[in-house]
Amino acid sequence: MKNDKKNSYKAIIIANGGEAFSGVLNKIEDKKEKKRKIMLEHYLSERAMFWECDDKVVITPYLINNSLINKNAELFNFNNLKNLAPSTINISLSKAIINDRSLWNAIVKIIKDNPGINVSSYAVTEDFMLLIRGFKKRNLKFTSNEKPEQESEWTVSYLDSKVGFRLEMNKIQSSLKESIVPEGFICRDKKEAMNIAKWFYKKKRSCVVKVNYGESGWGTVILKIEDFGSIEVLEKGLEREFNSDLIWDKTLIVVEEFIKPNKNIGGGSPSTEVYVDDYGPKLTYSCGQLLVNQKEFIGVAMGNKYFNDDINSKFKNIGLAVGKRYWELGYRGFFDIDFVISSQGKPYAIETNNRRTGGTHVFDIARNLLGRQWGKKFYLISRDSFKYGNKNLSSKIIMDKMSDIMYPIKNNKKGIVVTIIDECLPVFGFVIIANDAKEANQIYRKLFNVWHK
Repeated sequence: MKNDKKNSYKAIIIANGGEAFSGVLNKIEDKKEKKRKIMLEHYLSERAMFWECDDKVVITPYLINNSLINKNAELFNFNNLKNLAPSTINISLSKAIINDRSLWNAIVKIIKDNPGINVSSYAVTEDFMLLIRGFKKRNLKFTSNEKPEQESEWTVSYLDSKVGFRLEMNKIQSSLKESIVPEGFICRDKKEAMNIAKWFYKKKRSCVVKVNYGESGWGTVILKIEDFGSIEVLEKGLEREFNSDLIWDKTLIVVEEFIKPNKNIGGGSPSTEVYVDDYGPKLTYSCGQLLVNQKEFIGVAMGNKYFNDDINSKFKNIGLAVGKRYWELGYRGFFDIDFVISSQGKPYAIETNNRRTGGTHVFDIARNLLGRQWGKKFYLISRDSFKYGNKNLSSKIIMDKMSDIMYPIKNNKKGIVVTIIDECLPVFGFVIIANDAKEANQIYRKLFNVWHK
């Protein structure tokens, strides 16, 4: 790739998605399934090429497809984007960097050549902090703006947990003098969770059972009262779930009321991202999450007229209140708040994800490609894992087949930006840019027809 600025960089980005979920990934006993889930997280790391602006070094578990990175570098005018990867990796990218002497030395040289460069990550993990401490031992001059204050590093895992989140939300809603989380309980074990789930059933209320640390719907069970003819049927069903997955063992569990989502608002699962720096919190974007079975995350939608002013105002008030509390605790960096909107239009916060999230790259694509006022003029949809067939195709063939609908369509600011190409499976990720929801769906139908006529 052309590099007019030689070795001048402003940022190093560690796309450590896999290690962010190492706790739950390591609980998988089936080796084949474990490898599949690890590879899925690694493949999603390609989204990191869109984070922030130009003049960056992006370190991913595997090198991003060269055709894809060159295509997007040209599209976004990234003249100074460098991609590096370790020679071998298991789950942790940070550990792989530490253990790869050649890569380690290359990064050290980049930092030395660019004093003050910012080092950030998908998530601030224990392994990432080990990497940061390694750089500091070398007396390298760099910043890490998305890292919590030193005495507050514990906030990442605490606030990312279902229990820590609930404890802090109870404090926040007390100061706001209104409920912002569903009624719920923290359970010591599966037995206690079972008893509380049965309590909800007796009260004729549906509930959600959530493991303290889950990921993308894994470790979440929705128990709708209409799905169970008796309390005995519910008990057997939940017991089956508990016994089928080790994720429920030796962990705290949250059981809370299930709020039936209003799917007309954000698809039933809106989210607001907040960025916290030393000066306080600020909102970056709000979006609707695209979910399978109300649990499994596959993408987002955001932009022009996606939410009305009333909902946006509610998201802003809650987002800034949560961000202020997290800032007071010493948390720094990105997090998002996942909401459910009730049939009465009231938003309930159900968790925070303390890291960059599945909409971060969509937001960065929008502001870098469409300008700061993108939200008033454009509408975006993303998918991270679109299956295009039964066998792998080269990146060139994939993009050539969609040439008529690739951004910019006839030099207009609409079309498809390919964000990910899986080298192992016939899957790619994309973002659709359009003027409104109707046009975005029209482009999606054309994309679908290219692959599944």
